[in-house]
Amino acid sequence: QQRIYAFGGTTSSDFFSSRAPLDDFYEVDVTDQNAAAVTWSSLSPSGKPSARAGIGMATDGDYIWIHGGLGLGTDYYNDMYVYDIAGNSFTTLTSGAQITAFHHFVYCPCSGTPTIYSYAGAYFDSGAGYDLDRRDFYSYNIAGDSWTTISGSADPGFRSFGGVVYLQSQGVDYLFVVMGMTMQTWPFTFYDDVWAYNIGTSTWQERGKGKFKPAARWGHGTSVIPYADEDQIAIFGGQDYWGTSGSDPHTYRNDIWVYSALYDAWTNIIPVDASGNDAPDEAPTVRYGMAMPRMEYDGDPLDQIFILCGGDASSMKTDSGSERMVFRFGIPIPTTTTSVTITSTSATVSTSTSTSTTSATMSSTVSSTSSGTSTSSTSISSTSSGTTSSTASSSSTWSTTETATGTSTTSSSSSTSSFTNTSSTTESQTTSMTSTKTTSTSSSHTTSSTATTKTETTTSVTSSISVTSTVSSTSKTSSISLTSTSATVSSTSSTATTATVTTSTATSLTVTTLTTSSSTATVTTATATISTTTSIST
Repeated sequence: QQRIYAFGGTTSSDFFSSRAPLDDFYEVDVTDQNAAAVTWSSLSPSGKPSARAGIGMATDGDYIWIHGGLGLGTDYYNDMYVYDIAGNSFTTLTSGAQITAFHHFVYCPCSGTPTIYSYAGAYFDSGAGYDLDRRDFYSYNIAGDSWTTISGSADPGFRSFGGVVYLQSQGVDYLFVVMGMTMQTWPFTFYDDVWAYNIGTSTWQERGKGKFKPAARWGHGTSVIPYADEDQIAIFGGQDYWGTSGSDPHTYRNDIWVYSALYDAWTNIIPVDASGNDAPDEAPTVRYGMAMPRMEYDGDPLDQIFILCGGDASSMKTDSGSERMVFRFGIPIPTTTTSVTITSTSATVSTSTSTSTTSATMSSTVSSTSSGTSTSSTSISSTSSGTTSSTASSSSTWSTTETATGTSTTSSSSSTSSFTNTSSTTESQTTSMTSTKTTSTSSSHTTSSTATTKTETTTSVTSSISVTSTVSSTSKTSSISLTSTSATVSSTSSTATTATVTTSTATSLTVTTLTTSSSTATVTTATATISTTTSIST
């Protein structure tokens, strides 16, 4: 049998001005998911809580936990009860740390350690003289009947009247707090955000920041619905504006939205009629403060969510007249087809051959005329060659298309909602590069010198350098800069003459000549520098 349980509530359409709490406890039979009407049965279990509205209520399917709530006047509660469904009886448990109502209270199976979580909520501040809200966060250990304060930062802040659900997303246990309001400001601040609490890491993260999302609201219904990839979060109705006078009234909503934690995106669900045409009037009338449980039907993919009661500024939603007390919204599990197409494109850029040849020749001649002869000659040759090759290629394109379709049905009368979601992703990335560089350098020099100790009448030094560069490359530039200095020195006597040549790498060639006498030292230097720049474009 499929049952929904409802406890407490209020007959007042504005709890701020008139509390009017109830202690009614009902069982609603929804076993026949195609029934045109549901049956309400009043229950009178022993030990039930006192009259109250805004309770925290959670279940694991066998037991129901009830916490806190708002009674008459300024009576907020922090007591805790558990209802045994099979035994039809209440048991009083350990009270919570804070009085609170309209808080975010949810059961979590938590990977084998069942726990109940309670976040924030409203209370009466005796010092201020009016209702405010909290930001306290607690966990309740079911097995140990004990409460623990959860500390941390970056939480959803002061808040009440929001929605809360437990949901597994990608194998991780989360609590989701959805919208709500704070009474810490005037006028009250309404929220349009979604906050996810990662139970494993004890951290909060704000979600749903996209531009396409529902209007800010509080007092809306919140539930979990099935989906092919993973369960999603549905909301309905709520109050979206706090009016300040009769000419500026409160406003309420009756729209339906679904939030995907997997894709961090909202979808607006529009009811349709039996012919598939848009029929937004098939939705329940505008309201807030309703209950919105989900019911799973074994062996049937059509799970359902139910919208129970609620109200607006002028009336409570009952089964009299046109105001229906219970709405049923059919949610089929959509089929999802995914197609993956892999295509390849290739692009190759090659920069392959570069050859540079550099030669330098230097000669130095010293002639002396006297009673003796002094001759000195120097020769140098240098060859430098290099080869550079580089190849780059890039290929691969990956595109994915995913389409989900489904049809939903709402009944108190009958309506059908259909939707199609399509997403596509294209990604490409493959890069390979090969680079080869070969450089060789050879140099040789010969120096010969014959000298006699005589009186020189003439001394001369001549230096010359010849540089040749050849480049063959797709995208390579080579430049050569040459710096040379030379000098001619005359003297009247000399005891020795010495010539020295030095050659460096393939990118630089330096030739140095040193001439010495008893009174003078002369240095002649010639330098050839080769620079090469290679660019590869893909």
